[in-house]
Amino acid sequence: MDLDAHFYAQLQRELPLEDTFHLSVAYANGQLVAGHVCSMLGDTAVVLLRAGTPAAREHRAAYLLQWYALRVARERGCRWYDLGGIDPENNPGVYTFKAGLGGVEITAPGPFEIAPTSVSRRIVRGAERIYRGLRYLRRRVG
Repeated sequence: MDLDAHFYAQLQRELPLEDTFHLSVAYANGQLVAGHVCSMLGDTAVVLLRAGTPAAREHRAAYLLQWYALRVARERGCRWYDLGGIDPENNPGVYTFKAGLGGVEITAPGPFEIAPTSVSRRIVRGAERIYRGLRYLRRRVG
């Protein structure tokens, strides 16, 4: 399943009010320059999306939105704030931003699945190949 904008929009509509995503935006000189979307459930806040224009960088809007989300998360009783993954080599700007917040880097194992019989294992692998093929075709077609 693709977790695209349509997925999150539908999920936001279906969530109880107290569980909806925390959305914040920043303006500079009357222009929208940055946005931040965060999920805050239980004791953990998870950043889902951050976006900004070049003007956002100039005004450090990402920092403002991040600190605002941290404050709201704390008010809601969150003890953990998950910034998501890092890629120091291919995305050094985001890595520097996240490292500058002083958090702890944690590595978690990927998802695992169990297929108790060879028949079900073949079915799962076949379905995954078909799924990957369809996704590839859909991206090529547009």
